[in-house]
Amino acid sequence: MNLAQTKALLSRFNIQPTRSLGQNFLVDERVVSRISDLAELTPEDLVIEIGPGLGHLTVELAPKAGRVIAIEIDRHVLPALDHNLASFDTVLLIHGDALNQDLKQVCQGWSGPVKVVANLPYYVTTDLMLKIMTELPFCQSLTLMMQKEAAERIMAPIGSKGYSPVGIIAASIGTLHRVLSVGRGSYFPQPHVDSVVLQLKPHPTPLVAAQDLAKFGKFLHVCFHQRRKTLYNNLAGFTLAGSGKITPELWTNLIETLPADRNVRAESLTPTQFAKLYYSIIEISKPV
Repeated sequence: MNLAQTKALLSRFNIQPTRSLGQNFLVDERVVSRISDLAELTPEDLVIEIGPGLGHLTVELAPKAGRVIAIEIDRHVLPALDHNLASFDTVLLIHGDALNQDLKQVCQGWSGPVKVVANLPYYVTTDLMLKIMTELPFCQSLTLMMQKEAAERIMAPIGSKGYSPVGIIAASIGTLHRVLSVGRGSYFPQPHVDSVVLQLKPHPTPLVAAQDLAKFGKFLHVCFHQRRKTLYNNLAGFTLAGSGKITPELWTNLIETLPADRNVRAESLTPTQFAKLYYSIIEISKPV
């Protein structure tokens, strides 16, 4: 749908874009087509689309995929979305907050590949990306549109202020690329910032196993809890469920074997070092 068609649809269903939900509709048909191409869909694929809005992208994904599950939080757009998707019997629309959905449960029963396409609102970009990666580590690809500033934080290099758990988890799973720039003029209403599309494709041998990603994410949260503190101080008192407290001496030994100094801060460690430290903790926490 182009700008004129979008305005007509909004008028027909008496919809006012909701600023609090970061609601800006993608009206550049070339960009919509490009994102659909980047997802590289086949009839064997299940696509989870988060934030379909009026269905601009959904109508491009549906003919290519075997199944599309679209999760939309805003009840006001549902009549227009239903109207746009009426001719597609392969699309299941879920009204709800994606942060409150069990994404793994949503995929249950599908035997083929799973891919995610999402338009991540600025205010929950990090939370949603973390949820997607930890609940759906078996995905073949994540194609995620977000504000440019959010993407820059997620892709922040080691040692920078923006370096954080979400980028580390992405690097632990696979390779994250910036695949498309989307100017603010491609949206209606026009936002104040530009956007980008990031794509994550898993490595054949990830640093962290799929079943460990959720706990690895919690471990990273502890490591970065207070960025000014050393890694050693942030981890003081950290325990794994069912294990005892790790002594200060043992923490020092674990950090030094990374190798790293006891005074190192979390933003100085590589994803490989974090994975090594996490699995070392698991190993020493096993019952004797």
